[in-house]
Amino acid sequence: MEVVRSLLEIVNPFVPWLALGVSTAALVVSIANFYVLFLQAPKIEVYPGDRVWLVVDPNGATNKFHLAINVVNPRARNVTLHLLEANVRD
Repeated sequence: MEVVRSLLEIVNPFVPWLALGVSTAALVVSIANFYVLFLQAPKIEVYPGDRVWLVVDPNGATNKFHLAINVVNPRARNVTLHLLEANVRD
């Protein structure tokens, strides 16, 4: 029991500094996460789609086709892939 008391007497003056150090480290990590998640500009990459769709009328004439592209933000932790389709006309 006296060993514990003597150990507490040695460590007791450093407890406030230890709490301050842990709080400072948590604040720095929180600021870094906030910057990465919300303030860092996204890097948008556009890739061509894997197919082209042709629209054929009942008469056999092709007057429209669809192009697909993939839009990716690789800086995000969860990468989101969007498929965009555009109707291309004369």
